[in-house]
Amino acid sequence: MSELEGTMIVPAPKEAREEINHDMKKVRMDLIQELGQAEYDRRIQNSNKIFKDLMNETGLRD
Repeated sequence: MSELEGTMIVPAPKEAREEINHDMKKVRMDLIQELGQAEYDRRIQNSNKIFKDLMNETGLRD
């Protein structure tokens, strides 16, 4: 992979993390309420599998 083909994930500044965590918790709770716990869990498991597969394809995780 060349330098221009990747994506860099930059962590949020420390002072913003508490607000981001709060916002993400609200998003998760809203999704659970909308989808139901079982469907939410299924989607999370599927997303985690996709991420793991992508990481394995790039050779970043084995």
